[in-house]
Amino acid sequence: MSKMRRREFLARCAQLGIGLTALGTVGGCSRDEVAQMPPSEVPGPGAAGDSEVAVAESRLGNNRWQAGPADVDIAVAQNMKPDELVRAAVEKYGGIGSWVRPGDVVALKPNLAWARQPAQAATTSPGVLAAVIALCKEAGAKRVVVVEHSCDSATVTFDMSEAKRVCRELGVPLVSLENE
Repeated sequence: MSKMRRREFLARCAQLGIGLTALGTVGGCSRDEVAQMPPSEVPGPGAAGDSEVAVAESRLGNNRWQAGPADVDIAVAQNMKPDELVRAAVEKYGGIGSWVRPGDVVALKPNLAWARQPAQAATTSPGVLAAVIALCKEAGAKRVVVVEHSCDSATVTFDMSEAKRVCRELGVPLVSLENE
């Protein structure tokens, strides 16, 4: 068995990555193809044979792949308060109803990885988090849960980012995925 040099190893890894990316691009569904699929055929959890993922009433994943107009890839809102920014951007995609239906259980995964204050802009703004939670509730979500596996201590991160305060005020559980 011969030794592979570091440079050769990195080159082979890059080739493998490019190959897998190309395979995923060519072999996957395009945005338009998924939009035209009947809900029963939209790939969702378990599509790759994952038998441990339960699909509640075959709804999980349905209508979640293509939200809003096909010509909108990114929405930008500016010069408003956080809740107004969120609402304006989400409206460009057809509104929160494009993702959340009455009775849905919604798990939100914001960026709460680092023990930083909101002014440092390293985590999701507490105003943005509050706005997204409010939109989900307005859409009729049965339950909203905020989940995160932080890089720093979850206790410290959730406090410093103000996510703990927001979730407490809005009556939404904030779950650390470190232990749960």
